[in-house]
Amino acid sequence: MRKLSPQHFILFAILSLLLNCEKVRENNKITSNTQIEKLVPIEIARDLDEIISSDTLKILTRNNILTYFLYRGEERGFEFELINKFAEELGVNVKIVIPPNWDDLIPYLKEGKGDVIACSMTLTEEREKLLKFSKPYNFVHQVVLTKKNDFGIEKIEDLAGKRIHVINGSSYHHQLLTIQKDFTLRGIEPNIQIEIIDKEHLKGNESLVKLLLDGQIEITVLDNNIAEAEQTFYPDLHIGIPLSEEQEVAWAVRKKSPKLLEELNKFHKDIYRSEFFNILKKRYYHKPKIVSRYKKAFYAFSNDNKISKYDELIQKYSEDYGFDWVLIASQMYEESGFKPSAKSWAGAVGLMQIMPRTARGYGFDEEHSLEQNIEIGVKHLRELYELFDNADSENRLRLALAAYNVGQGHVRDAQSLAIWDGKDSNDWEVVSDYLKKLSRKEFYSKVKYGYCRGWQTVLYVNTILQRYETYSNLINLNPEFTESNPEPVKATE
Repeated sequence: MRKLSPQHFILFAILSLLLNCEKVRENNKITSNTQIEKLVPIEIARDLDEIISSDTLKILTRNNILTYFLYRGEERGFEFELINKFAEELGVNVKIVIPPNWDDLIPYLKEGKGDVIACSMTLTEEREKLLKFSKPYNFVHQVVLTKKNDFGIEKIEDLAGKRIHVINGSSYHHQLLTIQKDFTLRGIEPNIQIEIIDKEHLKGNESLVKLLLDGQIEITVLDNNIAEAEQTFYPDLHIGIPLSEEQEVAWAVRKKSPKLLEELNKFHKDIYRSEFFNILKKRYYHKPKIVSRYKKAFYAFSNDNKISKYDELIQKYSEDYGFDWVLIASQMYEESGFKPSAKSWAGAVGLMQIMPRTARGYGFDEEHSLEQNIEIGVKHLRELYELFDNADSENRLRLALAAYNVGQGHVRDAQSLAIWDGKDSNDWEVVSDYLKKLSRKEFYSKVKYGYCRGWQTVLYVNTILQRYETYSNLINLNPEFTESNPEPVKATE
């Protein structure tokens, strides 16, 4: 056998080393791809048919004045009102889902926790690999923000050496990284200093503006539409040079939701630049007084979880009678819209819409005070809750809310019909079905209290509980004010 020379051994060793290096590189690629797959979950299949069947369109969004917020207890926001209009035309209810962080939006969509992302999301190459986008309904570009014009930034090159704060992983962060690379290639020194802020320490992009105006940071970057809305509230905010080309803003859906995407695009074709769209956009972007009111309400809720000006009284009597105050606030909004002067055609008055005989029954005059009105309402709800003690807590609350709205007698009638048909009279789903039937003679003629518009009562109960969920979810965004797993009804002494 021919012996290998030393040169052959050296060549063999080099080839082995190269092959091993290639294996290492391949292994690194596999690890990297696996990490990416872990970040984005496998996409579920839920399209238009399933959404219509469930009667609910789940919207993923963020909590700020351009997307979704509470104003005097009512849900508002440019994105919310636009997507709500779509849901109305589709004939389904809207359920708002607010993930903990912006980065959770896409995973939540893929997992089926939401059906549409509606929160001023711009189209990027990376996002289009993961999602399908509707036709654009807005166009934005990134701009430099400073307090007044403190730095004389007239062109991108003037950013050299400047410290710019942006949220980690945001489109603004990526744009600054691109500019950094460009400066390096062009030999521009000193380069931009990018200061990263983690999202969990802030409540959305608006907090960057507050940090800027408070002097804690010097420069930041936002989309021009957000910046313009902020400027109506903060006149000292200076909107500087554009930092990017125009980008499309659209709603995002799963790739496995082609029918939903088609329906969204039909809606956009009809609504874009319509009277409704133009009025909506003008209200949120070009009406300083309206934006200012919205801002004050947004920050009142964000900083103090303030739902209404009556929160302290609601909290006081909710505690006295064993309810979560957010539930009572939800009911109060449904009763009166937080208007103490509200009066119904039947004679119910005040924030909790108290009938004169109800007030007298608790020892109060018909002309009672605002605080007494709240106390009577909460006490009355507790008394009704105690009456339905054969039901579990979840059904019991629904039966009590129904009795508050339509009267105990009509709820008992619906329960009686359920018993006659051999069904569970303590199950709200069963009772609500019979309540709706009490507007038909074949049913109301059989019971003691007769006719009622039971479908209105069912809607009343469902709306309050949906609003309760909405209020609670928004409050849960602020851990400082969050009670772990609060119960709507609590035990009383």
